[in-house]
Amino acid sequence: MNEREFTSLINSPADVRYNYFIKRVADYEEVWVIVDENNNVMLTKDDEGRDLIPMWPFKAFADYCIEESMINCSSEAIDLSEFMDEFLPDIENYEILPSVFWNLEDSGVLTVKDLLRDLNNELLSYK
Repeated sequence: MNEREFTSLINSPADVRYNYFIKRVADYEEVWVIVDENNNVMLTKDDEGRDLIPMWPFKAFADYCIEESMINCSSEAIDLSEFMDEFLPDIENYEILPSVFWNLEDSGVLTVKDLLRDLNNELLSYK
């Protein structure tokens, strides 16, 4: 991805970034998150105080969102099968919401069920 495409995407509205996330995650079969030195996934909160886990379609976007205060944090890929079968059900059990394609300002926040539905629908179009 070139710098122009990166800049265009990172500055796109949340719904555009969400649709891009769904398509690219289905294409490349991995999701990127930020983890700390103990391999704990980064959590954030929204304005309503809900716990969120930011996630991205590519490493470059996750790395862009690692702020200076996030010492010893790095981006890590999760295989799509593991993401859908284990990761998402686990965060749902803890009432954590997916924060899709955060750009340091906003993201697509939705339920695990909605994210799974959209990923499954996209994957069905590949068959």
